[in-house]
Amino acid sequence: NTLHISHIHLVLVSAVVCFSYLFDTSVLAEVPEKAFRPVINYSIPTHVNISFTLSAILEVDVRLQLLTSFLWINLMWDNPFISWNPEECVEVNKLTVSAENLWLPDIFIVESNSMDVDRAPTGLSAYVSSDGRIKYDRPVRVTSICNLDIFYFPFDQQNCTFTFTSFLYTVDSMLLGMDKEVWEITATSHDIIQTQGEWELLGINKATLKMLVGSNVYDQITFYVAIRRRPFLYVINLLVPSGFLIAIDAFSFFLPAESESRAPFKITLLLGYNVFLLLMNELLPASGTPLISVYFALCLSLMVLSLLETIFITYLLHLATTQPPPMPRWLHSLLL
Repeated sequence: NTLHISHIHLVLVSAVVCFSYLFDTSVLAEVPEKAFRPVINYSIPTHVNISFTLSAILEVDVRLQLLTSFLWINLMWDNPFISWNPEECVEVNKLTVSAENLWLPDIFIVESNSMDVDRAPTGLSAYVSSDGRIKYDRPVRVTSICNLDIFYFPFDQQNCTFTFTSFLYTVDSMLLGMDKEVWEITATSHDIIQTQGEWELLGINKATLKMLVGSNVYDQITFYVAIRRRPFLYVINLLVPSGFLIAIDAFSFFLPAESESRAPFKITLLLGYNVFLLLMNELLPASGTPLISVYFALCLSLMVLSLLETIFITYLLHLATTQPPPMPRWLHSLLL
């Protein structure tokens, strides 16, 4: 037991000495300030691998053309000034280091109206491997511009973009890549996404482009995120009641033309349909003209024409009873 305790004590002392030497003397003495890009030769660009996980689709604002989502952004790059031999450090291959003590790539989303990094938990850490590879994950609430087409509402699909690029470094200093395939990002997002609201994720694609700003060229990666609206709520609250009212109006033609309740019945249906449209107006998009609005306008027009036809027939019956004119049999059969 004494030998076993002595062995454990020796291992712990060795580890403390190893990492004290690593981070207090050799490495930190050679690591540049975190404001500078960590490279030995400044002519060599830093390769930053980017991926993300879509955790939630929080809001889609049709009027302002904005998509609000919650992302986990994953960044990975190499720091040649941080490395150690795991055999000399009790086989430790990875450590967590406070992100405040490291140089971080200035990656941002071009379409973002706001990236609420300040709402992220403080004191985030990064994983540092023995070969100098750093992996840094951060949660971000992103409100991004998205070109929304609501013509096929509520059966619409939208394609929004997330373009990741550097704010400061051109292609001479920073190159962007991916350590995951697009299908992996899509599968992980499908598994992790937590909202079961109005929108669902269909898929994610990507394209690698260059952005020219003046004489400077920036590397960028564009992700195309396809989302689809869940139409069940709108089918139950909009299409089904409207279809019932139109069907009842059509069946009202089976009422006898001589009946005095036919016209009041159609007027009641028309008023009820207008009240229905006023109540359901909040469910319709605030901007644009979706196809469903054309459908409602057409249904309303048909109900008005149906009422006018009933009024016209009632007028002819009134004439027939007060001043019976000679009427052809075919016209009598057609109208009555």
